[in-house]
Amino acid sequence: MVRDEELVIRPIESRDLDRLWELMYKDEAPEFKKWHAPYFEHRAQTYEVYCQNAGEHVGRDDMWVIEVDGTRLWNGFLLL
Repeated sequence: MVRDEELVIRPIESRDLDRLWELMYKDEAPEFKKWHAPYFEHRAQTYEVYCQNAGEHVGRDDMWVIEVDGTRLWNGFLLL
């Protein structure tokens, strides 16, 4: 985990899953896809479908959340 006064970068926790679905899978054309690798196909998912596998992301060392002032903004892969 990385922390300063306003910024936290940490592994995904179960409390993050609802917000991550909203940011990544709720919409057909989410905002992040404007800048994210266009060669990766994106498909919206219902919340029910997302929840079937979302728990696999909790606590992993290679998938983290970026939080600013307590607001979860993004998740990403930690590239080693």
